[in-house]
Amino acid sequence: MASFLLVFLASLAQYGVVCDFHGNKRFIFNPSPATQTSPDPAFMAVELQYLREEVHRLGDTNIHLSVQNSMLTSQVQSQNAQIQILKTNLTNLENLRIHESGVFVDKINKMDAMVNDSKALVAGLTRNVSSCLLNNNQLEEALIRTNNKTSLLEKKLNDSLVTQNMAVQTAVEQCRKNESALTQHLQVNISSLQLNCSNQLLLLTDNVHQLQTETNYLMANWTSCVNLNYQLQSTINASQNTNQVLDQKLHDLRIERDNLSLALLQCHGPRRDCGLDLVFLVDESGSVGQDNFDILKDFMNRIIQHLNIGPRDNQVGIATYASTAQREFDLDSYSTKTSLIHAVRNISYNHSGLSFVSRGLRLVANHFFNGTHGDRANHPNVLIILTDGDPLDPSRAKLEASSLESRGVEIFVVGISRDGTNRNLIDLATDSSHILPFSDFGDLDGPAFAQESIHKLMAACQTV
Repeated sequence: MASFLLVFLASLAQYGVVCDFHGNKRFIFNPSPATQTSPDPAFMAVELQYLREEVHRLGDTNIHLSVQNSMLTSQVQSQNAQIQILKTNLTNLENLRIHESGVFVDKINKMDAMVNDSKALVAGLTRNVSSCLLNNNQLEEALIRTNNKTSLLEKKLNDSLVTQNMAVQTAVEQCRKNESALTQHLQVNISSLQLNCSNQLLLLTDNVHQLQTETNYLMANWTSCVNLNYQLQSTINASQNTNQVLDQKLHDLRIERDNLSLALLQCHGPRRDCGLDLVFLVDESGSVGQDNFDILKDFMNRIIQHLNIGPRDNQVGIATYASTAQREFDLDSYSTKTSLIHAVRNISYNHSGLSFVSRGLRLVANHFFNGTHGDRANHPNVLIILTDGDPLDPSRAKLEASSLESRGVEIFVVGISRDGTNRNLIDLATDSSHILPFSDFGDLDGPAFAQESIHKLMAACQTV
């Protein structure tokens, strides 16, 4: 450094003057060319010492700036630590809010917004610190490039540091205000949560007392019901025993009635020579089922067993209905009883939907009783409807039945229903005497009901 300063001073010797760093001119020797002499070594040594002191002073200034920079960095780190603590507190509060209740979402969002504002302020501080560091780097570069600009840079740096300190203080005060506001919000929210929990605890306590009262009341009623159930069970057991005895007697009476009906039929057999054109319209909707459909086929065959079958005697045709109507066979399809019974047994159950009896009645009118397919003039036309309940189209079915009756067709209805005879089935029959009600499909198994049907059918011969 000393050699550098000597070279620097020697280069200025021709001008005879050097300047200190405060702009003051200092003459080393006479500047006049006529009186130009060599520089005084003692004076040069003094100047060299002065320059060394200036370099040390600039180094101290640089160290002072570095210390201030470290202090600013520490303040920023402290602020970051405080922000991290605020984040941690906010996270803990969020967990508490989720655990206790979900009604404070909006308030927590507000606190998040305030934290975001704090983050923005911290980001501003970070940018300011970065700017300060940049300025510091610029100062160091300027110090290396030239020493004569140190004072100006120092002033600018001081001004910048004052501005940055004010900004940092403002930011710190703002962070403290935000921290205070956040703390107040946290306290308010915690107080609200505690109040809600207290209210809910009181409500739950009241509910528990009410439930205990109701439980005691129900237990008393349960004890009474158990005692009453024992009494009812005893009564039911006695009634079941009585019902078994009555069922046995009813069974014996049915057997006796069937035997008497068979004996009467053998003694006063019905007329079989009137030549009915008889059509069965059978319900095969989904509510009937395969087993009950087989019972309906057996019922038709028991009626056929008591009829003379042939072109000059009785003829039988069968159609089925559900959502649609279907012709099984015509009146003149079978001329012998054996083939007819076999054909009835071979009718398959299609369980093809709902019970639309009007469609079956329209098929009977258009296909069976129209003078073709075996329909004979001057022979009674009789229709027997076998159904398990009310039609789904009672108004339209009544119109179709009335149309058939206007053409001289007698209509019988065999209705199987737990509710017995109903108005809709009566509207389909010629009159109430043409209704054969049954409460269960199993009732069709007895021969007495088939015989009753035979007697009612033969009454149609009296009108010929």
